[in-house]
Amino acid sequence: MKPVIMIHYGELALKGENRSFFEQKLLTNMRYALHDFDVHIQQLYGRTIIEGALLQDGTECKKIMDILQHIFGISVFFLAYTFQGDYEDIEQNVLELAQKHIQADTTFAVRTRRVNKQFPISSEEVNRRCGAAIVEKCRARVDLTHPELTVQIIITTDGHFISTERYSGVGGLPIGTSGTVLSLISSGIDSPVASFRMMKRGAKVLFLHFHSYPFTSRASMENVEIIVRHLQQYQPKTVLFFAPLVELQKKIVTDAPERFRILLFRRAMFQIGEMIARTHGAGALITGESLSQVASQTIENITVTNTGLTMPIFRPLIGHDKQEIMNEAQRLGTYEYSIRPYEDCCSLLMPRSVATRARVDDVLAAERKLPWKELLAEVVSRIEQKNV
Repeated sequence: MKPVIMIHYGELALKGENRSFFEQKLLTNMRYALHDFDVHIQQLYGRTIIEGALLQDGTECKKIMDILQHIFGISVFFLAYTFQGDYEDIEQNVLELAQKHIQADTTFAVRTRRVNKQFPISSEEVNRRCGAAIVEKCRARVDLTHPELTVQIIITTDGHFISTERYSGVGGLPIGTSGTVLSLISSGIDSPVASFRMMKRGAKVLFLHFHSYPFTSRASMENVEIIVRHLQQYQPKTVLFFAPLVELQKKIVTDAPERFRILLFRRAMFQIGEMIARTHGAGALITGESLSQVASQTIENITVTNTGLTMPIFRPLIGHDKQEIMNEAQRLGTYEYSIRPYEDCCSLLMPRSVATRARVDDVLAAERKLPWKELLAEVVSRIEQKNV
């Protein structure tokens, strides 16, 4: 028997006439992710098959499976074995595999898919015969509802596949099928989770981080780079932009009403974000905002920050509470980096009181008293780009 890895789609399988577009993008992403390995990837019988001699090496095979668990578009995958032959060969190989994984009293089920309709034995009969053979040889017990182990058999014209090892993928849509977006990412808990969610919907994510260095330490910049590198496991290489906000902040502090300070900071971030997004081919912005989590995230204040923008703003976490977001960050693996001490750009020059339900006209009036375009242009001119 020759080892292979069988990839099963989730949401992709529901696509209609444009399914091939999603499948081809998934193949491209898989080939990119596995380019260091001597494997062959092809589509076969409604699924993707990975072949290669190095799959016989347990260490190398595990490395490949670890990578597959970070590729969006893969629902589940199986370490399987392929061979040629008739029913007797199927039963013999099923027993050989079962003896490695099934002990006495283990509950199991056999599931067969007969792609080759010319095969003389039905799927149900293969299930029954192989199941009986396993019971006799391994003293295991059949459980078709909640088995501890499932033996998968696929019968095709070019060979047969059997598997007992099933692994969960991350699901979602392949990166690049939903365009490119720009994440306004802090080194906090929320925005990395929001970025991950947009990746899962097939968007390639670029990152923009605002900082107030040297008035604050470089901690937020260092933390956010670690976070982006962690998220990089899920998409091809991307770009992280660092935008210095401190000069703009100082001007707002001296010349704008204190209660609008945070809103003006945020309006600047969104407008700069839109400029960078358009320059680099992104079609939307992402934020980690959650409704009313902080003063700047009330409906009224979100309306203020949105006003004047023409690009869509995606807020994947808008209806989630903090504990839900923290739980997801822990599952994602970004939480431990996000809770490291740092000063973000909005913590600098914080006002004593913040307008929680600001009126758009009032904030725009304050903005017009500032050399707004010049301030934004100065920030954009000093943005640093880092490939990660």
